[in-house]
Amino acid sequence: MKLLLDLGNTRLKWALSEEGALGAGGSVPHDGDPAGALKRLAGELVTPMSVWLASVADADTESRLAEAAAELWPGAACHFPRTTREAHGVICAYPEPERMGVDRWLALLGARLHMRASFCVMDAGSAVTLDAVDAQGRHLGGLILPGLGMARRWMSEHTGRVRVNGRSRKTWWADNTRDAVDGGSFWAAVTLAEAFHRRTSERLGETPALLLTGGDAPAIMDAMSIKGHHEPDLVLRGLALVADEQP
Repeated sequence: MKLLLDLGNTRLKWALSEEGALGAGGSVPHDGDPAGALKRLAGELVTPMSVWLASVADADTESRLAEAAAELWPGAACHFPRTTREAHGVICAYPEPERMGVDRWLALLGARLHMRASFCVMDAGSAVTLDAVDAQGRHLGGLILPGLGMARRWMSEHTGRVRVNGRSRKTWWADNTRDAVDGGSFWAAVTLAEAFHRRTSERLGETPALLLTGGDAPAIMDAMSIKGHHEPDLVLRGLALVADEQP
């Protein structure tokens, strides 16, 4: 049994994996201390053979996580996969693949596992990322913008009188600043997803599937005028594939 971890800015998602298939899983908030969150989580888990972590955190955070895993499960090697030129039927568009966030890469691998046609992936987490892959598995590239929570926090922290909390009405015609700021970030994400999908369709000459993952994915998907598919575990699915390559 392998322990898979997907480290976000606010939560640590986890799943157990065997022979490339996901088993039990969940998520816990880490409040800026992922190593502490892992220690709290450990009591719920069987002892894994190895630990696999999808992280775009800094080297110090990764080091603390590796130390926590070694303390909790001596002998269980800790792995930090990176983006590669090609894997599991996907070819990375980046000239320097290591510069692409591994969470984006793993989401594409997880999507490709069950997709042999073209597709777009939107990961709506702390950041919003959009990526496109053609039917042959060629990654076309993508976009990154601040996530909904990040945009709200930036406005609150960098403007004197704007205070937003995410509990606003999602309207195009806000009559107060809180709703206007929150609606602006929300509808920006929705319309960008639709435009990205439309332009990818034009480039490919076919309509790709649209897969959404990340914490804000359900709200964005419900507001879109095009059909999307909610796939909450794309990163962990891709991580399971990579982990299965090594005993």
